[in-house]
Amino acid sequence: MIEVLVSLAIFAIGIIACYAMQVRSASTAGRANSVATSSTWATYLIEDFMALPYTDSLLENSNMGDPTDTTKGFIDIDDTASGTPDGVRYIQPDGTVSDIAAADDLYSVYWNVADDRPLEGLKQIRVTVVKNNGLNAGVLYAHDYYKLNPNF
Repeated sequence: MIEVLVSLAIFAIGIIACYAMQVRSASTAGRANSVATSSTWATYLIEDFMALPYTDSLLENSNMGDPTDTTKGFIDIDDTASGTPDGVRYIQPDGTVSDIAAADDLYSVYWNVADDRPLEGLKQIRVTVVKNNGLNAGVLYAHDYYKLNPNF
C-alpha cells in the first residue's frame, strides 16, 4: 500500500511539473508573438522611412532644442520615455495605421531621429513599438536603424 501512495505522489509531482511547464510555454509563446509583431511594425515603418529623401520632414530631429548645442542628437534618441518622440503612429485592431490615437489601438509606434549619429552623414532612427493591450501590454521594443546621406 505504501508503494502505491509513493508512486501516486511521484506521479502527482510529475503532473504538476508538466502543468507548470505548459503555463510557462504559453506565456513564452505569447511574448514571442509580441516581439515578432512589434518587429514587423517597426520594419514596416522603417521601410517607408528608407524610401524618403534624407531631408524629409518625417526624418527631422524635431526635439533638438538649442541648434548650437554640440551634443544634439546624442541626448534625445531615447526621449520616447519622456513623452517627446519625433513622431508616432498608432496601429488599430484591423491593422490600419493612424496618426490619431484611439482607446483600442493595439500598438503605438514611436520614432526618434538623431542627426550625425554615430557618424557624420548618418541619421540614427530609433523605432520604439509599445504593445497597448492584451498579453505583454506596456512592453517596449526598440529597433535602431541608420540612414546615410547620399550627398555626403
